[in-house]
Amino acid sequence: MIRWYCKKGGAVIDPFTGGAVRGLVAERMGSPYVGIDIRRKQVQSNKAVAAEMHEMVGPPEGQAAQWILGDSEDIVRLVQAQPTAESNGAFDMLLTCPPYGPVERYSDLQQDLSNMKVEQMLKKYSTIILESCKLLAAQAFACVVVANFRDKRGFLVDLAGATTDAFQKAGLGLWQKFTYSPKYGCASLRADANRTFSDYGKAAQVTSEILIYLKGEPKLIPRMGRDPERAITLPVIFEDGAPAKEWRKTCASDWGWQQQGRQQRRQQQTKEKR
Repeated sequence: MIRWYCKKGGAVIDPFTGGAVRGLVAERMGSPYVGIDIRRKQVQSNKAVAAEMHEMVGPPEGQAAQWILGDSEDIVRLVQAQPTAESNGAFDMLLTCPPYGPVERYSDLQQDLSNMKVEQMLKKYSTIILESCKLLAAQAFACVVVANFRDKRGFLVDLAGATTDAFQKAGLGLWQKFTYSPKYGCASLRADANRTFSDYGKAAQVTSEILIYLKGEPKLIPRMGRDPERAITLPVIFEDGAPAKEWRKTCASDWGWQQQGRQQRRQQQTKEKR
């Protein structure tokens, strides 16, 4: 995504940083990166991982990734308080992956989106996007990886739609959408384990949406400083960049594993009936 939607050497802002991967990738590509996370342990962990990587392969040629502790609802002040961070609203890309509601609880903090009721979470999420977009340059892309989730009653929450609404309120337009499909692993087992599909018609979700938004004018995109040689035109995105042949082998392996799991489960159910 950085290759496709950020100019070479452009700065990246991440309001929901989570792990260290995006920051480490950005710095190795020569893009200054600033990530915000509300959890102290996560920020400390990211810095430790980065230090270990720098020791193993050497420091990056440019600016090292930065992780800031704080609530992204206050992202403008947090970034401007950092002397080495981009503080003049000149970030060239927003790259992030927000919490998918209560799917995974990340901390006990009340300000953590994963601890909030859906209505509260979506309201704060929208505010964070609005504040984050204030830090973007006039011609910049925002890339967000999201997946819809279910609330406590089981209803599907359209996080992708809420994301688009929030960015449009911030003045950005939806420019591109990708569907990311990683290895589906035990999805069929999860869907069948509690009879969620057979009894309720709820399928296990195995895809995420990669949503791209543009701040600025489409006609000016060719002048944004993106390096054409860095841009890759690929109709299908594979998780690890493996060739299609290897990808098919992986799918076949996963399918065989799932079939074996179903057979073992049926055998166990038969024993229980007896």
